[in-house]
Amino acid sequence: MIRKGNLKDGRVLQQDKEAYRKFLCDWHDFGTGERQNDLNRRSDWSPEAALKGRWLEAEELFKNFNALWTGKGFIADGNWAYVRGRRMERRRMLSDYANPKVSVTEKAVNTWKIITNYFSDIFFGFGESMFRMVMTYVVTVFIFAWAFTSNVSILEYGQALGVSLKNMAGMDSDILRDVSPLVDMLNVIQTTIGIILTGIFGFILGNKIRNQ
Repeated sequence: MIRKGNLKDGRVLQQDKEAYRKFLCDWHDFGTGERQNDLNRRSDWSPEAALKGRWLEAEELFKNFNALWTGKGFIADGNWAYVRGRRMERRRMLSDYANPKVSVTEKAVNTWKIITNYFSDIFFGFGESMFRMVMTYVVTVFIFAWAFTSNVSILEYGQALGVSLKNMAGMDSDILRDVSPLVDMLNVIQTTIGIILTGIFGFILGNKIRNQ
């Protein structure tokens, strides 16, 4: 059975445009690609037309690998294929912008899906990366600490870091009293983000422990 280690550099042929074009052309010229029906009429299949669907094919391959490997108990390989499948999904939606057959409405919907896809990949690795999750948490703490230092003149950066950490855990800080509405709103926003990130962190950690 094909495993992750059988994929050179963790890629499928469809990800290399020129190599895939050569494969399709060779298949068309020397293989069974020259298709004819019982009336001896050629099909309208062509390598260049098939090349346009390469990201969809790559997406389906990785998602099928995910289902296969997860079903066989190769959880790590399945999780890896899931992430690659989501990234190929993003490439497919991006390529649809140049496809006249895709409606304007579908392209508009895809725009939102692409944004959320990027967001989920960068900050959480689609729920599969502990490193990205921890880095997102740490960066959030430092960003809000900087925001508090900029808007509350009595705070030093070290104090602001303490306030930011407490906010992530939903704890009040005695340092901040009688603050401006902006700072109060920052507290609410960060506490909300902290609760969400803690929930996502628990989900990822639980998956990692379960799949060991």
